Amino acid sequence: MKGQEELRQEQQKQKQLDEAENLYKAIFAGPRDPRSDEYKGGVMAALLYRFAGIKVSESRPYQVGTVEFDAFSAGVTIESG
Repeated sequence: MKGQEELRQEQQKQKQLDEAENLYKAIFAGPRDPRSDEYKGGVMAALLYRFAGIKVSESRPYQVGTVEFDAFSAGVTIESG
């Protein structure tokens, strides 16, 4: 059975993840130049780091040196800047 502190931590983490997701949706909801899924993944990685402390290196799904990695990195850099 989970203790109160563990439940509180889980609720806090979920709140942080929800905040990141809500901001992600807001960023891409309005008029904007089209972006690749890889770029958007980079944006989400930056938001997850900002709101939940999840390191970008933990969510890097592309091999260094590929165009996908470049787009992902651009998303991380632009939205983190």
